[in-house]
Amino acid sequence: MAANRLGLPPVKRAHLALHNALTALGLFPHRPVSIRPQGDAFVVTSEGREIWVPAAIRWRMYRRGWANRLGRLRQNFGIPDHVAIGPGDHVIDIGANVGEFALACAGLGARVDSIEGDPRVFACLARNIAGEAGITAHQTVVWHREEDLTFFSAPAEADSSLIADPNDPRYKPIKVHAVPLDLLAQRGNWGEIALLKCDAEGAEPEVLRGATATLARTRAVAIDTGPERLGEETHAPVAEILTAAGFRVFRDIRKGRKMTFGLRS
Repeated sequence: MAANRLGLPPVKRAHLALHNALTALGLFPHRPVSIRPQGDAFVVTSEGREIWVPAAIRWRMYRRGWANRLGRLRQNFGIPDHVAIGPGDHVIDIGANVGEFALACAGLGARVDSIEGDPRVFACLARNIAGEAGITAHQTVVWHREEDLTFFSAPAEADSSLIADPNDPRYKPIKVHAVPLDLLAQRGNWGEIALLKCDAEGAEPEVLRGATATLARTRAVAIDTGPERLGEETHAPVAEILTAAGFRVFRDIRKGRKMTFGLRS
């Protein structure tokens, strides 16, 4: 299918145009969205906020507005139902994508270390958090040991991961240097952590195996354990690691997202 300067095929362009037409008429409680290309990325505008994204199709995430998007992410990762985040709390955001969850936590007064391994996505993250003194971004891939690995990049679908089918045409393989979370924590002199959020697209068990010392200083963990490890969920190995680390572990489906939570007593 032919695509326009946004890289959207005709049917997707029509969806965007229809969305904005219906919101202008007030026919449903969504919000208007505009998007423009900017270099090798795109800038979405929603409720007066500009958001850098790696693919134009990501405009759909802001159909209900910027504030709704941040609120939905907080809910997905258990805030405030399972964990309260407030001023002075330290949040670790693994799989930070373009920085929305980090911004959502920073808006509550938290200090956030955001970790994103996909270079194109990280470039958008860096632009989105520019000027946010409470957020520190790390362009790296988290693993259970330090080594060079093949990373499978699919930024258009927010599906970049160390674990993927190398024959899947959606992925572009790139070489990365992976490090354990404990090493990042040591370098950053991290102390007590209020929330460790992880969305590693199937690599969650490996992330946790490299975070033994970090977990010991963590109050709550929220991990997306949906079927992203070559179609398999990761709840079982994640729950085993968290239970051994002293957490009370339970599953929860948040807005259709399969989550595993670990809480300290």
